[in-house]
Amino acid sequence: MKYKQDVLQRLQNVELSMLKLFDSVCSKYNIKYFLIFCTSIGAMRHNGFITWNDDIDVAVFRDDLDKLRNVPREEWKENLLVFPDDGTPFHRLCFPRLYKKGTKFSDYDNWKLIKSKDRDNNHITPIWIDIQVYDRLESSEEIERIAAKKIRYRSLYRAAKSDLKIETSKGGKAIIRSLFRKIVYLCLNIGKNP
Repeated sequence: MKYKQDVLQRLQNVELSMLKLFDSVCSKYNIKYFLIFCTSIGAMRHNGFITWNDDIDVAVFRDDLDKLRNVPREEWKENLLVFPDDGTPFHRLCFPRLYKKGTKFSDYDNWKLIKSKDRDNNHITPIWIDIQVYDRLESSEEIERIAAKKIRYRSLYRAAKSDLKIETSKGGKAIIRSLFRKIVYLCLNIGKNP
């Protein structure tokens, strides 16, 4: 996304305050985390954010995920830690996020995935920090097996959360693809919590 410089600076300041809180909570509860993606590059190369970066990405190992999940809500102050299985309407991702309550961030990519009945907030979600989960694996066979399983589950998760419209204006293949996605979505949402 392109921002006016002052808007980007305000966004980065909010995210930085969230990261400082995340760091203090993780230290208090002995949860190991590390910076990833553009956040780590920015920290190393720019001593802060990459000039155009608009989010913060951290990661925890799976064995610390339960510790993170069990942190009391009051520790997060004006933030909300959300996991994929929490049922939070604006959270449609297969990894946790820390959201800042009372903020608004226009996130078109996330909005496209939100069920049409939940779109009444005009694709606005709170400002967030992404929390990726990493697995410790020993062998290349184990890595390949887990990676294939993750890809399947991520695809199913997105299909269960994405009530997309059937494309009629883009030709036959697009109609068939979108119809197939719609059928998968309907099948996955037969149960209460897909």
